[in-house]
Amino acid sequence: MQDIFFVLTDREHKSGFKMQSLILSHLFHLVETGQIQAPLWTTGNFPNNQAFLGEYVMNLLRNAFPQLSR
Repeated sequence: MQDIFFVLTDREHKSGFKMQSLILSHLFHLVETGQIQAPLWTTGNFPNNQAFLGEYVMNLLRNAFPQLSR
């Protein structure tokens, strides 16, 4: 997921944007609908994969765009 976000936010990498977006959307869908049962985290304490994914994506974006943090 981190690699897909890197590609999507890289100005120099325009080819494959649509496919990368579809892959990311599919990954979100699998987690949000509970189709992935195994815990996605190895450290920390999360009630479910949805909570972990939300925190993970928030941290990815916060680290990628520190100028936008509060």
